[in-house]
Amino acid sequence: MKHNNNDGSGKTPEDINSLRDPVNNNFYVFVFPIHNAIEDGINGYDATRRAWRVSAANRNLSPAYAVGMNRGVTQTSYKIDRWLPFLPIPNRHEFEAPAHPAVVMVPPLLLLNWDTVINMAMGHWQFGNYLIVEINAHIQFRFIKGHKDKVNFHPF
Repeated sequence: MKHNNNDGSGKTPEDINSLRDPVNNNFYVFVFPIHNAIEDGINGYDATRRAWRVSAANRNLSPAYAVGMNRGVTQTSYKIDRWLPFLPIPNRHEFEAPAHPAVVMVPPLLLLNWDTVINMAMGHWQFGNYLIVEINAHIQFRFIKGHKDKVNFHPF
């Protein structure tokens, strides 16, 4: 994972290490494409959280975070507190972040460039599908959803 240096924040991928679970050292990130929803005027939180087909197993991943990608850069980032059915559309779900609806973004995930992850899963991503990755203590990722290799960890 490379940092988007255009923002001048100086964040590095190691900043996301603070999100690790103290027991198993790993955490999960749902990577959602939100550029179309943003262009349609939907706010960042709702664009990131709503109307996704998420299996029961993936809804139980913990700790889990969600990032909303707009043109390859994380524009939104939230901790996932719980998943609920998205009632207007059958078989779709939405998450709620802690303190919903007065949510706060997760700073370590903001403005990070996910090119390495997205490029590996381009065949899945390019059709508007989301990805799920597991990130370990060595800041390596493996795919849970979006790529056929769900075993090996890869460097960012």
